[in-house]
Formats: sequence, C-alpha cells, structure tokens
Amino acid sequence: MMSHQRTENTRSFHIGRGLLLAAAVSVALGCDLIPGEASGIGQFGVGAGPNNPSGTLASTRATGFHLEATARVTPPLSSLGAGADLAIYHFGERLPGQGSTNVAAATVHATCNLMPGPIAPYLTGGLGIYHVTAPGGAAGNSSQTRPGIHVGAGVSLNVMRVRAFVEARYHSVHTASGEVSPATTRFVPVTIGILF
Repeated sequence: MMSHQRTENTRSFHIGRGLLLAAAVSVALGCDLIPGEASGIGQFGVGAGPNNPSGTLASTRATGFHLEATARVTPPLSSLGAGADLAIYHFGERLPGQGSTNVAAATVHATCNLMPGPIAPYLTGGLGIYHVTAPGGAAGNSSQTRPGIHVGAGVSLNVMRVRAFVEARYHSVHTASGEVSPATTRFVPVTIGILF
C-alpha cells in the first residue's frame, strides 16, 4: 500500500510539474505581447514575512516566518524576467509536543510583468530544491532534500527612489511519505521585501 501511495505521489508531482511548464509557456507567450521597460534592470533584495502551512502540514504546524534573499534581472524592452532565491522557512508546532519544521530552499523562477509603471503587478513560477527538517521521534530530527515547484504573484513598487515588492507564492515539495512529513509539503509564504 505504501508503494502504491508513493507511486501516486510521484505521478502527482510529475503531473504538477507538467502543468507548471505548460502554464509557464502560455504565460511567456502572453507576456511577450506586453511592453517592457526601456532598459534592463538587475536587482538584489531581501525580504521576510509569514508563511502559512497548507494541506496535511497545516494539521500539525502553525503559521511561521521566513527570511529570503533574492536576485532578479529583466532584459531590456522585455516584460519577462528571471531570478534566483535563497530562503529559510520555519513552522512552529500547532500543539505541544508536535515539534517544529524547518525548510531551507534554493529556487529559480521566471517572472512576467503584467504592466510597466511605478506599481507593477507580476506573475512568477519556477522550480527548486528544498531541505526539510522535522522531528523524527525517538531517533531525533530527520531530514530529506527534495525537488519542488512554486507559483505566485506579486506587486513591485518603485516610488520616490524606493524599490520594494510584496509577493505570495504557493510551494509544493515532493517529500517522501512517512520519512519527515506528509507525502507533499505545501505552504504559502507572503514576502515583503526591498530591492537594491
């Protein structure tokens, strides 16, 4: 039964990855019709905010917090961009004795700016590697490193020389059932950040 469950989980992960790829291609084709800024911009930034557990994870973990470092670039005259992020997510215990979960992530993403201007909404999505650590019972903490996908949306702000962003993403990590956490670890962080 466990083998069947893992087969289904693997199939669901590949289906999700395929849907993300198809969506990314569709968004890219649509974004190519949207005017971009006159010059390319490379930016570094930092951000923080709450992260909300989703699915089975929400039954044992409470809302936590995260820290993020990001690097982003948008080519000249294009509404498409790309970037990479490093982040640490912490989830506290919902009930005493359940322990906490920590996720360290390295992700890459593509972005589509929906309109130019000082207040610009955008879509984002990509892939990543996630290191999940959680209580492992009598043996102590256990961990695993797994691939995952993420999609989201945000708003970039460029007002009076202040560059900032507000962003929400949905992360789905293909963790192995019974090892560290549920078969799929899902969570939604909301990030408020500053770009340099």
